[in-house]
Formats: sequence, C-alpha cells, structure tokens
Amino acid sequence: MFHSSAAGHSYFGRSLTELGFYSRAQIELKRAIEIGGNDSVEALRSVGAIYLETGEHARAAEELETYLGLAPKAKDEMKIREIINQQRVPYC
Repeated sequence: MFHSSAAGHSYFGRSLTELGFYSRAQIELKRAIEIGGNDSVEALRSVGAIYLETGEHARAAEELETYLGLAPKAKDEMKIREIINQQRVPYC
C-alpha cells in the first residue's frame, strides 16, 4: 500500500490516533519518521500528542521538544512550550 511513503504512514497514523488506536498509530507515525526524517516533523508532534493522551508525560515532553527543535517557527510554538513545561511538573 504505502510501504515507502512517509506521508502515507503519517496520515494513517493520525487516522488511527483519531480512532483511539494509539499503539498502532505510534507504529505508523514512527515509521513515517524513519522514512521521512526531518520532513516528517508533524509525525513527531502526533507521537507527542499520543503520549499526552496516554499519560506518558516525560515521553510527551521529549517528543514535543524534538518537534520544536525541527520546527522552531511552528504556529503554535508557544502553546507547545507551555505543554512541555506542564509535563515537567511532578504529578502528586
């Protein structure tokens, strides 16, 4: 189907995320990153969002920091930084 298409894996991963199939979505998004490299920065953002959704706060922050490192002029850069900072706060 789209074995070598970063965009295909990215779209499929985002669709799976919308449906709540997070584990499978991560596989597809990470494959998009492997294939597309720096051209797949939105896939990094999506992986970070999955980690947020599943409560993996430290991993979410890492993925989102990597995303901002590759897309420093993202439209929502300030919001992403705020999310990262919130994930760094210890949960009680």
